[in-house]
Amino acid sequence: SDMLLKTDYYNSLLQHTGTSYLKGHLPANIDIYTFKSDYTHPLRKGGRFETGVKFSYVKNDNIVNYERMLNGKWEPDVVRSNHFIYDESINAAYVNYSREFKNKWTVQAGLRLENTVSNGNQVVTHETFRRDTTNLFPTAFVSYKLNAKNSLTIAYGRRITRPNYQDLNPFTYFLDTLTYRQGNIYLRPQYTHNIDLTHSFKGKFITTLNFNTTDDVISQIVKPEPDSKIRYLTVDNVASYTNMGISITAPIAIAK
Repeated sequence: SDMLLKTDYYNSLLQHTGTSYLKGHLPANIDIYTFKSDYTHPLRKGGRFETGVKFSYVKNDNIVNYERMLNGKWEPDVVRSNHFIYDESINAAYVNYSREFKNKWTVQAGLRLENTVSNGNQVVTHETFRRDTTNLFPTAFVSYKLNAKNSLTIAYGRRITRPNYQDLNPFTYFLDTLTYRQGNIYLRPQYTHNIDLTHSFKGKFITTLNFNTTDDVISQIVKPEPDSKIRYLTVDNVASYTNMGISITAPIAIAK
């Protein structure tokens, strides 16, 4: 992406009354490389074994060059200018087993191991950080056919939601004269435990009860600058939440 910013003076009639006093050039480049390989092996008596690996590498290079008009000349704005480099490696492997028993029970269980290594570097201010985390993400699924028309299913899974790469970018993006947006280099992923209980009738009418809890919820918040009218929008890990719900799905034919 590329962004150009320029500020000018106008009067209440939107007539240009002065020269630009601030301008900026904010290019951003994100490169993503991924390799993925999966293997599936059918087993006797209706079972199946699956395994696989996935490797990804991301490099996020962001530059912001601001200049201010001083004494009729453009001078670098060293306070607002910056250069942020973020790279991330994710290495994951998983195993999964599924099997059907006597045309009544279907069971599936899986486990994913994931290691994430991330590095951030604010080149101008020499502020750096490094994170190295390893997590396990289990999944489980059990389904039972009550009869020819009804079945019950319960499923559990743990998942991760990573921050948007631009939400990690600490640069200042001006929205108006009193508001700007700024990323947070200390933003962490959020983790969710999810449980679903599903009833299916004729494979068409589906009712699902859902329960999940999430830690380190990623959310946008507005903060004030100290002793100032200026507000800025940022992203942070703000809380934990629990969510419960029910969904009903039914097909309705409106024509042949």
